[in-house]
Amino acid sequence: AAYYADLIANQHAALQGGEAGRAMQLLLPEQNNLRQAWQHLLEAKQFAQLDQMADGFGLFLHTGAYNLAGTQLFGEAARRLAQDNKQVALLSKLLGWQANFIFRQGFATQAGALFVRQRDIAQAADDVRQVALAELGLALVANRHSQAERVQRHANKAHVLFEQIQDEAGIIAALHQLGIVHHIRDEPIAAIGIYEQVVQTAKLLNRQPAALSSLINIGYILSNRGEYHEAALRLQQAERLLEQAAFSLEQGRLFYHLGRVTFFLGDFAKAQQYFEQSRAAHLRSGDRHGILSAQRWLGRVLGARGQLGDARRWLQQSLQMARQLELDTSMALGHQYLGLVEEWAGHFSEAATHYAESLTIMRALNRWQGDMLVSFDNLARVSVKAGRFSAAQGYLDEGMTVAQAVHDEQANLSLLVTAAMGLIQEKRPLLAQRLLKTVLADGRITAVVRQRAEQLVDELDQEADVEQVAFASLVEAIEVAKNLSA
Repeated sequence: AAYYADLIANQHAALQGGEAGRAMQLLLPEQNNLRQAWQHLLEAKQFAQLDQMADGFGLFLHTGAYNLAGTQLFGEAARRLAQDNKQVALLSKLLGWQANFIFRQGFATQAGALFVRQRDIAQAADDVRQVALAELGLALVANRHSQAERVQRHANKAHVLFEQIQDEAGIIAALHQLGIVHHIRDEPIAAIGIYEQVVQTAKLLNRQPAALSSLINIGYILSNRGEYHEAALRLQQAERLLEQAAFSLEQGRLFYHLGRVTFFLGDFAKAQQYFEQSRAAHLRSGDRHGILSAQRWLGRVLGARGQLGDARRWLQQSLQMARQLELDTSMALGHQYLGLVEEWAGHFSEAATHYAESLTIMRALNRWQGDMLVSFDNLARVSVKAGRFSAAQGYLDEGMTVAQAVHDEQANLSLLVTAAMGLIQEKRPLLAQRLLKTVLADGRITAVVRQRAEQLVDELDQEADVEQVAFASLVEAIEVAKNLSA
């Protein structure tokens, strides 16, 4: 047991940095021996060696996504040590790892309670590093619940404490969470600035795992801004980093975001493959939040490919999981995507119900203006299709007011295209043409909105051609009639 305690402790630094792949290859054949050594040290109450082994063993399980095993091993150790008042520092460490493993399985609320216990015990023991790690964990939990103020409060506390003890890995992780604060608040430029800082710092310190997380988030933000090719480049950069380092911690999330970008670029078959890979990676790690996110997008992709029955099945499963995990944002997105499937099926009333439920949840959260704007656009579009022009006008007016307030020009352009769609339905083609021309001339238009606008222009041109043919036929008929009467 002492040998394996030394082995894992000696690989701890490598697991944190650019040598993670090499360290994992060394340790993977020994994982059963490592687990047995851990259990032996616990049974023998050799707490000094257990403490020596804890961080390296926790990071090995974390990096390999052995979340179920980590929950069991560290949970049992924490229960044993809770009965020993002399081992409070080690107990705090064990609780932190147990919380991380539980969090990775999608149980944010339960993880939060353990992080609070870790923090309280560490504060009593004056263990600055464990207090900082607990604050960082509480920032993760707040992020999962989309609570920007709490993320900022906990991440700031963690950042100050990590700087106090000069913990480089901790400083980078806290800074990453501060980038997430700007993301939640729909401040993409500020978020990207912090993520870029994390990427550069992580590379300088040879801590690639932190760089990978931030690269993925940059790709996510760029895709939300409609910059799909640039997003794909950043995610491919992250993919190369993953291959070089050979660690799987972020594999499921990377495949998920590659799937999103590929979908927006129009390759639905490839996108489906990425989401299936993402789901498989999250199933291996037991990450329920990751599983439901991948399933939700699988539903959207299958719907776009015309497989509406399968799409509903995946989306209803993901929505049920979101309710179980009490993830409001995931519930809102689940309703949004189910609305799309019903709209594609021509069930406009059912689509409107899902879109309205999504908007209600987003209003209650008072955040994610981008998704609120999507809901306004969806409700306006389906109202036009159902012939409810007054309702459509109301959603468009409110959506444009929000878009202008938050300076979201891409959303405003999308709403204008929906407005043009309504004008066409109301038999006002000239006004629709002028509006579409204005939208297409705007350099900020995204590929998806441009495609929608161009389709409407094509429809207007086809209708104009039909009218011209009809007029020509009428003229010809009049000439024939004149000749006959003559």
